[in-house]
Amino acid sequence: MNLKFNMGNTDRVIRLIIALIISLLVSAGLAKEMVLVIILYTIAAILIITSVLDYCPVYAIFGISTKKTQGLIQKNKKARYRSK
Repeated sequence: MNLKFNMGNTDRVIRLIIALIISLLVSAGLAKEMVLVIILYTIAAILIITSVLDYCPVYAIFGISTKKTQGLIQKNKKARYRSK
């Protein structure tokens, strides 16, 4: 499985902040039902995992990427291979 990074830094930070807020709210006891607690913790875990991996499968399905363009080194490598 080849994961192509498709999340920018801003996207990753926002996801981590949302996951932290969800976790804090659930830990503070705002969610009383066990099913709701499990769902919210699962959402928080997914947000954290996608942020750490720098990959969102939903973005990949729709061909979305919030990652900035590749650096100068990567562009030069591609240009060099195309010219041969």
